[in-house]
Amino acid sequence: MATSKSTPAAPFDAVTHSTRSSNADIPKLRRVVQEMDSLSQGGFARIAAVAKLALSRLETPAGHQHIEDIANVLELIWGTADDMQNCINHAAETVGCNYVDEHEGRRWEARRQAREADREMLHG
Repeated sequence: MATSKSTPAAPFDAVTHSTRSSNADIPKLRRVVQEMDSLSQGGFARIAAVAKLALSRLETPAGHQHIEDIANVLELIWGTADDMQNCINHAAETVGCNYVDEHEGRRWEARRQAREADREMLHG
């Protein structure tokens, strides 16, 4: 078996590269972190306020007579939480710092494969 020789890469100065890259990115990162902080403060404050109102409503007999109001509040909380998650994730993506749950990705891929196998079994 023949072995190939490769030319070593030029030395990489991680400290210099990192410093140059970091210094150029600081203003953008600062803006994104401030945007994420603003989104989270506003969104989570709204969620907390609505949840407190729903809880106080359950402390009265009238609140239990209008349970659909509580259901609507829970849907509002759910929607607001989803919106905040998406907005914060998008902001993080713009600077390449978004979290990716690899386990979730594997679950979605397994689900896709299972559905594909089911289709093949049904349609031959």
